[in-house]
Amino acid sequence: MVKLTAEERDLHTRIVGALQKNLISVLINFRTLNTPGCPVFSPWEAIAPLLGLLMISLVVMIFVGIIGGVMALLFALLVYGVLVRPKLIKNMHARATRMILHSPQTFATLWEFGGIALCLTERPTALVQAPDGSWQAFVRRLLPKAGETLDTAELRPDFTASVAADGMTLNAPSRDRRSP
Repeated sequence: MVKLTAEERDLHTRIVGALQKNLISVLINFRTLNTPGCPVFSPWEAIAPLLGLLMISLVVMIFVGIIGGVMALLFALLVYGVLVRPKLIKNMHARATRMILHSPQTFATLWEFGGIALCLTERPTALVQAPDGSWQAFVRRLLPKAGETLDTAELRPDFTASVAADGMTLNAPSRDRRSP
């Protein structure tokens, strides 16, 4: 269980308010979050679509022949890459966002695991990545308190990184969590 100070709980409240007002966005690293041990990982969601498509290809191979089975497998790979994987990324993004909004403890647990980032909606290069970045400093520096307005005139350069075109995932390379 993650222990948070009263100030960190207040900062989490500012994150929740900013997300609800669409001042900030949540970015995810699908590779990092789609691993066992992650708080938002769903093993059935990870394996069921791929297993289903492979089983359909196998049935086609049995009843039609090897050429039909290979064509069905290629079609299944196309379906997975174009339809299924983007849907899985959206589902993972929704689960991560719900976990962030749920409570300060669940947010801190997900932050310690990594694979997420918070960024300003109007300026996506102003972001902080988990677990190495200081979300507390990001919130203090860039998010308004209750009744204040968002001022992004001067941003520190250590909050910059590239963002993928879909606006939900990071272009940063996946790092091994076991290395120091």
